[in-house]
Amino acid sequence: MDAGGETAAVLHRLGLPLRPRPTPVSLAPYLPLHHFSSKLTISPLHASDEGDDETTPGLISPATEVLGKDDLLAEILGRLPLQPSLILHASIVSKRWGRLAASAAFCRRLRDHHGRPLVLGAFERDGKKLLFIPALDSPDRIPAERFSLQVCADEATNDHWGVLGCRHGRVVIINRTRCQLVVFDPVSGDRCIVAFPPDFDQHAYNANGALIGDEQLRSSAFQLVLVGFSANDGAGVTAARFYSSETGEWGELIAAARPCAVGHLPCTLIGKRLYWWLTERDHGILEFNMETKSLGVITKPSIENIHSCRSRIINGEDGSVGLVVFSYPSLQMWDRKVSDRGVATWVLRKTVDMRGKLALPSSMEAGKSTILGYTEDADAVIISVHTFPWVQNGDVYVFLVQLDLMQCKKLHGSFMENSYHPYANFYAGPTALKLLGRLDSDRDAAVPQA
Repeated sequence: MDAGGETAAVLHRLGLPLRPRPTPVSLAPYLPLHHFSSKLTISPLHASDEGDDETTPGLISPATEVLGKDDLLAEILGRLPLQPSLILHASIVSKRWGRLAASAAFCRRLRDHHGRPLVLGAFERDGKKLLFIPALDSPDRIPAERFSLQVCADEATNDHWGVLGCRHGRVVIINRTRCQLVVFDPVSGDRCIVAFPPDFDQHAYNANGALIGDEQLRSSAFQLVLVGFSANDGAGVTAARFYSSETGEWGELIAAARPCAVGHLPCTLIGKRLYWWLTERDHGILEFNMETKSLGVITKPSIENIHSCRSRIINGEDGSVGLVVFSYPSLQMWDRKVSDRGVATWVLRKTVDMRGKLALPSSMEAGKSTILGYTEDADAVIISVHTFPWVQNGDVYVFLVQLDLMQCKKLHGSFMENSYHPYANFYAGPTALKLLGRLDSDRDAAVPQA
């Protein structure tokens, strides 16, 4: 029997699916290791001086013989649900299991098998600190201080800064006072500071940008795009620059065919293109093509309630540009279709009545509804619904919604009118496992500084 057939046979014996079942990114059930006790007999393990595992003679089951092969064991572990604590439990079975669970190859295997990462929480700008809001429940809940970052050095520092977004396991921060971008990896704690290119120094307050990492998790390299509007040249110019961490340099200035002002919302990555909302005055979407290094503008649809607080640019069907529009109780998804003749039209994909999905109090009359954030890594949005009439201290209900399955999870915490940045990642690898080992600690780590 070949390796693929052997793996399939073992997975069948263990009761694990050969292919992943469609489970919501943050709602998959917690599955402790004793779930496998009736299907799998593992003999007592102890570590030798060399770190290899040995089994007690006479107690070796057929499943144990198969689990003695690293490639098959990694294949099986890669099919575990994405809960951080479950991966930790698997890693402490033995030194060998821990070595596999801590490897970069195992993290890539999780990515290949599950496709989308878990939404661990969301980031927001909170005064002088980048604040993390956990989304998972115990025992997987990551304490806020573990992922938060002190952006301003002290109370006397009053930098003008903001969050541009989260993508591929990192967060990018723009510090307009210091004219620099900060790339932050919450899991490892690593930070990289990149100075603005010279021509953006004087126009930093008009800038937006984006971070692009390695979606396949095979490299730590990243790229940055900085885009902004300058009014110095008469009617003004909209331009962008592209940065690569591998060269450490910014590319040439790339100008759009016509001037337009970029909005403040985070961009969306679709294939090899980035998309930003323009301001209401310009009524469109800015597109940056990373392959041709060019800027263009596409027209947004004439849809009711499409203003920025109720809509986000999302991944559409078949790699197209999409939109999600939320006006409680209706949630709509639209796709931009381009014909063979190059004619673009916006097509309604579906409309969902959210009343039965959000489980709001039956007596409640919904008022203001908002989309607070979106992550294309997990294809999920954060939405909020206020009671009606809206008052300063009224009830606010916040949910994480996975768009493909329309699965909803209520989030707990203090949510204001800020823009929130959902953070999705495969919480595996040596650094993550060290943090996981302290998840049940009563003492949080100190907040690092940018």
